[in-house]
Amino acid sequence: MIKELQTLLETEEVTMSVVQSLVDLYQSQLASIPLLRELLQLQGPSQHGPQGMEEILKTIRKDLKPIETRAMREPPTVRLKMKGHTEYLEAATALKPSQIMEIVSRIRTRERKSKRSAQQQIRGTVDNAPDDGVHGHEQSCWDAVLGARIDRNVLKLFCKDDNAVQDIYSRSNIVCQELKLGELEQVPENYYVEVHGLRLSREEFEQNHNRDEAWGKENSVKIVHSARTFGRTVLTLTDEKDALRLCNEWVYLSGSKVAAEAVDIRSVPLFCVNCCGPGHFKDQCTNSQRCGKCAEEHSTFLCKAIKQRCPNCKNEGLRDIKDQGHTAWSPECQSVATKRMFDNCKQLASVKVPWASSSAQHQTTCETCQTTAPPKTRRNRKIQLGHHQCRRLSAVRTAATASKSWVCRWVRMGPKLRRGATKPCRRPEPPQAVPLWDLRLKFPMPSKE
Repeated sequence: MIKELQTLLETEEVTMSVVQSLVDLYQSQLASIPLLRELLQLQGPSQHGPQGMEEILKTIRKDLKPIETRAMREPPTVRLKMKGHTEYLEAATALKPSQIMEIVSRIRTRERKSKRSAQQQIRGTVDNAPDDGVHGHEQSCWDAVLGARIDRNVLKLFCKDDNAVQDIYSRSNIVCQELKLGELEQVPENYYVEVHGLRLSREEFEQNHNRDEAWGKENSVKIVHSARTFGRTVLTLTDEKDALRLCNEWVYLSGSKVAAEAVDIRSVPLFCVNCCGPGHFKDQCTNSQRCGKCAEEHSTFLCKAIKQRCPNCKNEGLRDIKDQGHTAWSPECQSVATKRMFDNCKQLASVKVPWASSSAQHQTTCETCQTTAPPKTRRNRKIQLGHHQCRRLSAVRTAATASKSWVCRWVRMGPKLRRGATKPCRRPEPPQAVPLWDLRLKFPMPSKE
């Protein structure tokens, strides 16, 4: 889509339709404001001038909404994994995004023709049938595909909405036949949970090879993978209910009682093991091997140097501000790519994770007032029931309750208002507990005399 827009900008003037295309491109998270600025500068400042281009960029920013929902942060994506990837890996890597989009448009055209022929057979007239390919055709799931990419053995199709994603998953066999990549299967969505307070050294963590299975049995969930980086322990799960359960309850790992919260995996800094560069894995690296401590051509794990030197700063010709060495993954690094990655991580960490931000998914019901609990926060690890903080308090059990159930302390207060409410609780007030001093008056203790 970026190449098509680039060709359009080179041949035609910047009109409102082009501006709308730029807005759609930015909202699909396939471009950024600097890239849009470069695209608009292709015609040169002589036609529109810098003020005209700034007005267009202001129009784009005005139409954009704040990045809050999942659709704005990350476009809904179809992920299809090749089962026999060793046989079809060469064919998959040879495919370009433009070729995949051509195949998608071919599928869309074929479906429209078949639908049109079916409508013509039902009507019985061919001449009066409308042209669905030009006017009045219904939106297909293939119309919502904005872009495509192949990462390793996974095919990714970026869509406009979640409905198109589900429709394409149901028609994955058509994609298999057209792309000729063998059998494709749906990649399960991963849910990442960060654990706080786990006192395990790096050696103990790495030596425990069966930790995923053991930790899953301790908490009655299925943990797919666990990793430790930058002093942070991240668990990977494939079931959303299991992930929500870990976020709402205490987690037990190797006998330790710790707390967990949902985390966006993109907020965790990423450095290559081979070249120690930011933002990519070892399998995607095309650079030579560099040490992250001394910037020499050997592995970081085999480094014995005392003086530290950053390979990224060395590559860009930068010096340390304090004339002291630092590693490649240090937050004090002045490399442009490293600073950009840390800024992106901070921005993503400040936004709530979509699957854990909805309070409707965290439901814990009070036995007395039947209210639901808000999600557990990091500061307050206690599960609070309801917006008026109804709790199960063992000290509030009354003498007249034969069922031995705990009573909401805000219900006991009778006509007083609940916190955050405008009307008093309409639940009947349970009988009050007999005070301890009243019991002493009725049954006085015998004197020592």
